[in-house]
This record gives sequence, C-alpha cells and structure tokens, in this order.
Amino acid sequence: MKKIGILIRAISFFVVLGLLYQLCLTIVTPKTFTGNGFPTTSTYSDFYELEENTVDVIFLGSSNAVCGFMPPELYHKYGISGYNLACEQQNLFTSYYWLKEALRYQRPKTVVLDTAMLYLYDNPDLASSVEGLTRRAFDFMKWSPVKWSAVVNMAKTWESLSVESFLFPMMAYHERWESINLHDFKIDQFGQPSLWKGYLPLTKYAGVEGFAPIVDAQAQGTQADAGNAFMLSYLDLIVALCQENGMDLILTMAPSTFDDPGKYRFLSEYACEQGITYIDFNEESVYEDSGLEFLVDCHDDAHCNLGGALKVTDYIGKIIEARIGKSTGNVSEWESFDAAYKEYIDEVVVEAY
Repeated sequence: MKKIGILIRAISFFVVLGLLYQLCLTIVTPKTFTGNGFPTTSTYSDFYELEENTVDVIFLGSSNAVCGFMPPELYHKYGISGYNLACEQQNLFTSYYWLKEALRYQRPKTVVLDTAMLYLYDNPDLASSVEGLTRRAFDFMKWSPVKWSAVVNMAKTWESLSVESFLFPMMAYHERWESINLHDFKIDQFGQPSLWKGYLPLTKYAGVEGFAPIVDAQAQGTQADAGNAFMLSYLDLIVALCQENGMDLILTMAPSTFDDPGKYRFLSEYACEQGITYIDFNEESVYEDSGLEFLVDCHDDAHCNLGGALKVTDYIGKIIEARIGKSTGNVSEWESFDAAYKEYIDEVVVEAY
C-alpha cells in the first residue's frame, strides 16, 4: 500500500506539473483577439468550436482577406455559412496547411483565396519579417499529421522555426515574460464563438490617393508577373487539393495600390489554365460593378474598411450563391448572431481618420 501511495503522489505531482507548464505556455504564447489587433488567436480557436460539416465557404489569405470577407454578411444576405481563416501576412504555405486542417472538420463547397502573398516575398531564402507571423498562424493549430507536416516543412524553409520549438514552445517564448500584458491572461476568450467568424471590421477610411483601376487591354500588353516560385508551388497544391475534394476555388485580389497589370495578367491566365475563377477587385469592370470607391472604402492603401468589405462580400457572395445556393445544413451558429450583426451594421459609422 505504501508503494501505491508513493506512485499516486508521483503521478499527481507530474500531472500538476504538466498542467502548470501548459498554463504558463498558454500565457506566454503571443495571442491576438478582435480589439487588440488582427484576431489570429480567436480566429483559429473559435474555428475548432464550430459544429462539424456546417461551413460551406472558407476564406483564406493575408490581412487583405481578414478585412475584406465578411462571413456574417454572406449569411445575412445570401443564407450561406462561411468562415474566414485568413490572418495577417498569411502566406500561401500557411493557407495550404490551414485548408488541409479545415478539411479535417468541415466539407466546404467553395474556397476563396486572396493571392496577395504570392508577391510579397522579395528575399530568395524567404528569411523575412513575416517569419514570426507564420509561426503565430500555427501556434493554435491542433496537433495532427497536418500540423506535423507543416512544422517539418517550416523547419526546412525558415531557419528559426525548428521542429523542437513547436514541440517545446517555451524554447521560442521563454523571453516573453517581460512583455506579457492583460491580453495574455484572457484565456476565457479561447473558443468563444463570435459573430465575425474571423473577419476584422475596420471603421476608418484614409482617403488614399494614387489608385487607378487596371484595364484588361492594358494588362495584355504587359509582361506577366508570376511572383515568388516557392509560394506559387503552394498555390498549385491548393488548386490540386480543391480539385481532389470537389471544392470550387475562387482566387481574388483585394482592392489596393499594390496590384498592377503584370500581376493581374499572370493570375488571370493562371486561373484560366487551371479552370478556376479569378476575381480582381482592382480590374476596371469588377471595380465598377462592385460599386467600390477606393478613397472611402479602404482603411489604407491595401485593406478594405467595413464599407468596402460589404461591397466585396456582396459581389463575391452573388457569384457563390449562383453556384451553390443557400446553405442547407445546420446554420444555427450563424443565425444566432444575425440579429446582433444587423444591429451593428445599422448603427456603425465609417468615418475618416
């Protein structure tokens, strides 16, 4: 009996030790929610709380997509359930693995992917400032063969993102104690469903000058810009993954001063070759048909404010509805927030800085 008592105390000690370690790890791991920046943490933790096989549309991409695609508007206007899995500087590597992770829980009919990050890697070895944001996008992904594959391939691509640092995160975050703030203790926000479903509302406009829509004829006389080869290889993988799972893929480019005729031409031709759709909100006909006004619909030179996001979502929502119709599964998660969403939209004011 004495040995059993010692064994029980030893097991209890290690269980408590493990729980304390997990608590410390949760506190020191960087996290952001709507209200203190891009909602990367809540975007991913909330996703896991959704009932399986209830999401018909998945949005992916960088901050352009976070601020451009509004799942509550998609449901409110078209009756389609959607979730925005984009995050700040989400590269196509990250989009690919988060789409694979999403497929472990959902069976979307449509995937909408913003393609801006095909072009934002100028350094051939990819060792850029977005390295830390790439890690952040995976911190709250659950462990599975999907995450393991992502971590192994990250370690091959980015020098500081080692496999060991993901298995033992305190290796990466042990120096964060000095910068911990109140948001690090808001653990109760994990897995709290939100009406925004990954979208970030921005309610200011900057009146940025220098935007001019791309004319298709102009683009045809420009050399096509294929962007970063490494990221292009993951775009190919996303296309293949969607085809394998019978999902309609729509590539997009949000309104910004960053786009140009060379990018537009390449993505238009690429989409045509792959038999998929490309919607560039900087192209003249799309820009005009969507009703966008860059000076008042953009928070800055590359991100829609709420007014712009409404127009972008309504434009693409009409296309999605024509292809898949209204959601026929359980949409109670979206319905439960619809009244709060309508109240917010009726009361919010988008104004200049």
